[in-house]
Amino acid sequence: RYKLTAAGAFAVPASLTLLVLARVVPAEAEAPRMGPLGMTHIFLATLGVAVFAFAAVLAVLYLVEERRLQHKKFDRVGREAPLGTLDRLALRCVSVGFPIFTVALVTGAIWIARLGGVASSTARRPEYLFAVAAWLAFGLLLVARVGAGWRGSRAAWLTLGGFAGTLVVLFFYVLRYAV
Repeated sequence: RYKLTAAGAFAVPASLTLLVLARVVPAEAEAPRMGPLGMTHIFLATLGVAVFAFAAVLAVLYLVEERRLQHKKFDRVGREAPLGTLDRLALRCVSVGFPIFTVALVTGAIWIARLGGVASSTARRPEYLFAVAAWLAFGLLLVARVGAGWRGSRAAWLTLGGFAGTLVVLFFYVLRYAV
C-alpha cells in the first residue's frame, strides 16, 4: 500500500539489537517477583516502545525526504512515500502507541506500589523519570498536532525526542540486568 522500502533498513538492525539484548539480559533476573501484573507491564511497555520505534523510523524518513526535496534531489534512488503520507503514518503510530504506553506506565506504578511502595528505592530509579518524560513528549505531540496543527518537521522532531526518552529507559534496563 505504501512505498516504504527504506523502513527495512531500520528494521533489520533493530531486530538484531533486540536479539542480542535477549541473549545478554538474563531471563530469570527477577522472575519470582514478577507475577501477572509485572508481565503485563513489560508486555505493554515493549509493545508501546515498538510502536514508537516505528513512528521514529517514519519521522526520520520524513526528515530525510524533506531535506532531499529542499536540496532539489529528485533522483529515483531512495525516494520514499510522499511527505504527507509519512506524517500521517507517524501520527497513527503515536496515536496507537500512546494509550498502550499509558497503560504500561499505570501498570508499572501499581506494580511498584505492590512491591514496596513509592518510598522504596525501587521507585526512585531514573528510568521511571525518563519513561514519564517520554510519555509527556508523546502526549505533547498529540495535543500540539490536534490543538495547534503541528505537522511536518516539528512533529517529526518531537517524535524523535519522545523516542529518545524511551531509548534512555531501555539503556537503564540493560545496564541494570546485564551487569
